[in-house]
Formats: sequence, C-alpha cells, structure tokens
Amino acid sequence: MAHPKSYKAYGFTEKGGPLKPITFDWHDPEQGEVIVKVVACGVCASDEAAKYAAFPGIKFPIVPGHEVVGDVVAIPPTEKKWKIGQRVGSGWHGGHCHTCSRCSVGDFVTCEQQDINGITRHGAYAEYVTLRTEAVVALPEGIDPAEVAPLMCAGVTTFNSLRNMSGKPPQYVAIQGIGGLGHLGIQFAKAMGFRVVALSSSPAKAELARELGAEVYIDGSKV
Repeated sequence: MAHPKSYKAYGFTEKGGPLKPITFDWHDPEQGEVIVKVVACGVCASDEAAKYAAFPGIKFPIVPGHEVVGDVVAIPPTEKKWKIGQRVGSGWHGGHCHTCSRCSVGDFVTCEQQDINGITRHGAYAEYVTLRTEAVVALPEGIDPAEVAPLMCAGVTTFNSLRNMSGKPPQYVAIQGIGGLGHLGIQFAKAMGFRVVALSSSPAKAELARELGAEVYIDGSKV
C-alpha cells in the first residue's frame, strides 16, 4: 500500500500553548508497531494533560488523542497478528513492557514502563498514528467510528468500574455526573441489570439521564 511522504496532525508545541498544525514525515513502523489511518478520535478532558505537561514523560511537540478508531495501513514484515485494512481501536493505554512486576501478574495498565497514547507518545489528533501492537484491539466491521471512539477510554473506564465493584444487580448503583463518562455509565449499568440513580448539579440533564436508563434523578443543587 502506497503511503504519503508526510501527514498532518494537531499538537502542542510548548507547555500551555494552543493546538497547532504540525506536519510529520512518514516513518515505517518498527517491530511491535502498526500505523493506523485515523477515522475517528474522541476528545477527552485528560487531553489537556498533554498541553500542561501534567504527566511525567511529556516532550514537546506532542499530539494528543487517545480514543482512536482507524484502519491498519502499515505493518512491519514480522507482524503476524494485525493485517492491512483491519479496523482497530486503541485507548489511553499505549503499551507495556511485559517484564515488570505489574506485567508479570497481568496488570498491564499499571506497567512501570507504561506508554500512554497522546501523553508519552503521539496520539490521534492526526491523519495517521503509530500504535504499539499490544495496545491495539480489533473492532468489528460496520460500526460507527464516531460512536465507538469514546468507548476506547470513557467506555472502558466506566465498564470496568461496574464490572469489578462488589455490588450486584438488581441493586441500586449511583452515577455521579452525566458527562463524558457518566452518560456511558448509566447505559452500561442499566444493561447489566442495575437500578440506576443519576446525580448531577442541575436539573438540565434530568430528561437525558432518564432516557439513558436512570430510574431516579437527583438534582444536587436542591439537596
């Protein structure tokens, strides 16, 4: 597959600065990497961490964006798992070392040498993004990329919280804040069989919360 000599991205070139257009030269993927043509990328509040260098390991320029959906367009000759044209996704977790104490027990998201997409390596506010193969997940054909992209971070966060907590359906579960994570948390909780109580700081999201599956809505401004 033919590739461009360069591609466009938006990134931060200095701490606290605005997003700016950046042009990168094309570099073929190294072993353990794939290059993905970005179809959709969610916007997460933690993208600001790149702007303000709020995490260690941030070097400028840095391209944010870690809720990625796209198609594999380049692989190294040794790659066996991922194929050209395959629809994939990736999230906050950008790769792990496989050898540290956390990786040895399968807790890859707390790897001592963890990469973070859009933080320690360039993210997907770009035409193309280079991803580590262990941080890539296969996605089914026919999905809406714009709907699926937020699931790569916000969706995983809320789903895992519900999946790993001690409460069991049909108990009540409270979802505080009906924003980027909360609106997904309500839907997951409802689908899992929980009775959902939604909490927000105003009456503005009451109708939305009930449409998403909340049984009870609590307006914090009146409590």
